[in-house]
Amino acid sequence: MGIVIRQSFWSSVSAYIGVGIGYINAVILMPLFMEPGEIGLVRAVTSIALLLTTFSSFGTGGTIIRYYSILGSTQRILNQLFTFAVVTILIAYTTLAFSLLLFEDSFFDFFEEKSPQLGQYLVLITMLVLQMAIFNLLEFVVRTQKEIIIPSIIRDLCYKVLHMIVILFFGMGLIELNEYIHSISIIYLILLVLLGVYIRHKRPLKLDFTFFTDINLLSNLYRYSSVGILTGLGYILMLQIDQVMISKYLGLNANGIYTTAIFISVAVEIPNRFISQISSTLISDAIAEDNMQSLKDIYQNASINQLILGSFIYGLILINLENIYLLMPNGQSFLGGWWIFMIIGLVKLMDMVFSTNSEIIAYSRHYKFNLYIMLLLSILSIILNYMLIPIYGIVGAALSTMISYLFFNLSKYLFIRVRFNLIPFTLNTIKGSIVILIVVCLALHIPKLENIYADSIFRSLIYCGVFIVVIYILDISSLFNKMIIDMINALKLKSD
Repeated sequence: MGIVIRQSFWSSVSAYIGVGIGYINAVILMPLFMEPGEIGLVRAVTSIALLLTTFSSFGTGGTIIRYYSILGSTQRILNQLFTFAVVTILIAYTTLAFSLLLFEDSFFDFFEEKSPQLGQYLVLITMLVLQMAIFNLLEFVVRTQKEIIIPSIIRDLCYKVLHMIVILFFGMGLIELNEYIHSISIIYLILLVLLGVYIRHKRPLKLDFTFFTDINLLSNLYRYSSVGILTGLGYILMLQIDQVMISKYLGLNANGIYTTAIFISVAVEIPNRFISQISSTLISDAIAEDNMQSLKDIYQNASINQLILGSFIYGLILINLENIYLLMPNGQSFLGGWWIFMIIGLVKLMDMVFSTNSEIIAYSRHYKFNLYIMLLLSILSIILNYMLIPIYGIVGAALSTMISYLFFNLSKYLFIRVRFNLIPFTLNTIKGSIVILIVVCLALHIPKLENIYADSIFRSLIYCGVFIVVIYILDISSLFNKMIIDMINALKLKSD
């Protein structure tokens, strides 16, 4: 698990720098220069593109990770899997692009009532889909080598910096809203070039069509990928359907408020994103070697460490959330997002505590279960959004996400418990949950100072100090304690 923590730690560092820049973008600059409806339009375009990217990717990312371990983990195998993925993505994308153009009127009609502006960006969305699909493919190629640091820097840090430049151009009047939205495609093109250069320098890829001469193997690859696309579609649908339906039923203004709160909550799940990325390769190796002890260690260590890191971030944001909105330009227009962060932040924490459920199922012989549960989840998510959004507005969208995720995680937990006799929780999970709940609740009652900046610093220092000391003394996570000791030793060396 050491490689997981090291890679995840440094990736998280770059990601949190990116989150800091992203905070400036989404919470300060965008509300300063844009109306909520304009923000909602930008978010809706990217959300729809992400949703459609699942079709173009056709589940090839998971196929690369799984079969790279099974077939031998050599450069030749990687070249063949890469070639398989490229051909598959190009075929899937061509089919999708043709379908979008064929049913262009239906796309316009879907958003006509509340968000008619979306229809004019169909071509841009189609372009973004291909760029996102290729970028995702290159990321999976790098992950086979248990490397996530550079891709995370490119995706999280470079994207946020480039996005900031575009927002500033818009704020200074150098570009119009339409040009700003189209610049998203230029940003992704730059990211693709950067990641491509890194791969060429680190591990050059060559096209190798050998797999297309082995009908049996090719059939297995497409069978696994077809399950992957449906599973991935369900997952992306679960993540993005709320934004799409808010745009349809409530309009772009509501979507701007909702997505701004969602962005704030993204910081909570960053440790989960990187631990899962690097763990996926280790899990695939453990399953291929039938090493259940290794699988158990990864499963339980990921759960407790994600609980601690995620809870720390969630609590830190929660006790400062009112100040965050007060510091936002036009913050009064976005105050409706307070409850959204409260709910979605808890959803992300819940997902982290249940650990690497999806990865264990995906790389085992029971991988089809993810498909079945995702299909049920997608249907449930659509029904809940359809029922709750008209009644409770954006809070209804957040509640539908919470209910869907609870069903999703409980189903996977029970399946793994029965099939693998594994559970992600230990006694430390219970102890840690109780302690964290108490610390966060007490932090919410810290006396408020008049100066908003002094108040944020004051309550953050108290919360961080108490949280770290209590978790360290109770020894809830040996890896967390080791990280604290390593930091203390590093500071001592610098002072000497």
